[in-house]
Amino acid sequence: MPELLKKSSPGLFIAVFLACLFKLCSFDLFWHLGCGQYFFENLSIIDHNIFSWTYPDYPWIPTYWLFQAILYGIWKISGFTGLIILNALILASTWMILASTLENKGLLNLLTFILLMALADLSLFRFMLIPHI
Repeated sequence: MPELLKKSSPGLFIAVFLACLFKLCSFDLFWHLGCGQYFFENLSIIDHNIFSWTYPDYPWIPTYWLFQAILYGIWKISGFTGLIILNALILASTWMILASTLENKGLLNLLTFILLMALADLSLFRFMLIPHI
């Protein structure tokens, strides 16, 4: 199996990439896009809550400002299609790194490969476009 995996790594990456092309369903996506838009328009990082009308100007520590700026830049250039492709690239790269690491440690056999692909298939919709991925 490891020899087969080495020969088919590009094919596996493409297969996982295509499996990861699905509609974005993140509830925080528009909030992240709004923060990224604020960054580009004002050239500053938000340090207080500007989106809440119940508790305006609530101070908070911006931990995802770079992700939000990148996300907004990609959305501005290519729309939601670009965000879907970005999400698929991140997920496919992560699964390929995991498979490669298991293979290098001698832990990737046919059974673990099948379990890994089953896990990827079952968990695809849990991986939303959020800073944590």
